[in-house]
Amino acid sequence: MTTRKPTFRIMKNGYDRFAVDDVMEQYAAQVAFLQRKLELYQEQMVETTEKLEDLQTRYNEIERAVDVRKDAADSITRLSLQEANDVMARAQDNADEIVKEAFIRCAFHIAGSIATVY
Repeated sequence: MTTRKPTFRIMKNGYDRFAVDDVMEQYAAQVAFLQRKLELYQEQMVETTEKLEDLQTRYNEIERAVDVRKDAADSITRLSLQEANDVMARAQDNADEIVKEAFIRCAFHIAGSIATVY
């Protein structure tokens, strides 16, 4: 809103008072308009700031929840690997025991067969 510089008619005792009053009313209206516009922008800024803070809070909550879930997933993964290793170790021990028993039976069987032959 640019305003051109007003010119007034010069009267006997100064400027034309009515013309000056008209310009002053225009300026007052323009100032009132701009003040209201400024108030609206300030209200918008407050609302936007509140929304931003709300979104930031929600983001932080989501981020913390993701971190908790990530930690839980990492813990589950670690425990699963440990359990799998334990199962594999028990399976290996059981397999070793089965092979050992098979060798012992085989040795008894061979010894029994040799004893029968002689």
